Amino acid sequence: MVIDLETYKENLFNKSYYEIRGAKTRYVVVYGSANSGKSVSVHQLELINLLTSDYDILFIRKYAADLKDSCYALLQQQAKRFGIAHLFHWRFSNSSREIECKATGHKILLKGIDDPDKLKSIVGIKRIIIEEADKLDFEDFLELDRRARGMEGIQLIVIYNPISEKHWIKTTLRNP
Repeated sequence: MVIDLETYKENLFNKSYYEIRGAKTRYVVVYGSANSGKSVSVHQLELINLLTSDYDILFIRKYAADLKDSCYALLQQQAKRFGIAHLFHWRFSNSSREIECKATGHKILLKGIDDPDKLKSIVGIKRIIIEEADKLDFEDFLELDRRARGMEGIQLIVIYNPISEKHWIKTTLRNP
């Protein structure tokens, strides 16, 4: 599948997009204030990855109730902006929260970590996007990290707003 994202790339992507896309580490920390473009960049990248990848992607928030108006809505918005929304099956209900690529069958799954039992089976996931990661407890993060296995090159992308210098993200994943 070929989508021309180069012609107008200066209008489609910000600097964060290219930095995140180029990251090769297990943990990718994306920090910024409101309207910094961090979430947009990550959501854009994961839509493009879904079209071309051979794996599934997991979007996490602390509470599942927050997913529809944040991650799901932003993924839809960016797919429409790129003119590719028709390439996906969009499902959001209590029993199914996913975006499936029609061409590959791979999915973006959306889950809350408020029910750890729902995260028992995260097989085939190569990328875990943790939106508003500063809301998670360190134990939540450790559990996600522990379950993220079985594939080469798994990444956990941690997105957060400014927080205390003593928060676990700053003391564990990023040098303040």
